[in-house]
Amino acid sequence: MKRKQKLIQSFDRLVETGTQVSYGGPGEEQRVRLEMPGGRIAVKDSLIQLKRENETLRSEYLPLPLSSRDRDSFVLRSGSFSVGLTYSGESSDSGSNSLLLEIEEAKK
Repeated sequence: MKRKQKLIQSFDRLVETGTQVSYGGPGEEQRVRLEMPGGRIAVKDSLIQLKRENETLRSEYLPLPLSSRDRDSFVLRSGSFSVGLTYSGESSDSGSNSLLLEIEEAKK
C-alpha cells in the first residue's frame, strides 16, 4: 500500500474513533492504531490535520476538543493510542463540566 494511502487511512480511523467516542458517555474508551510513514497528525483543540512534509493533506473537526496530557495542541505519529471521553474540569456557561476527548499512548 502506498504511504499516502496509509496516512489517509490512519487519519480517517482517528476521525471515526474520536467521533464514536464523543457520542458515548464519560469513561467511554476505544483504541486506534496509527501508521504514519513520513507523516503526522497535528491537533489543535477539535481541529485535526494530516500533514506530510509542508503539505496539509486533510483537515477535520471532531465533535469535541482532543487533548493529550492537558495540552490542546500537539502532534501524533505512528503508534497505538487510547481515545477516551472525560470531563475537562472546567465549567461551561451552564455551570456544568464540559466533556473532552483525551488521547494517550495505549498500554500494551
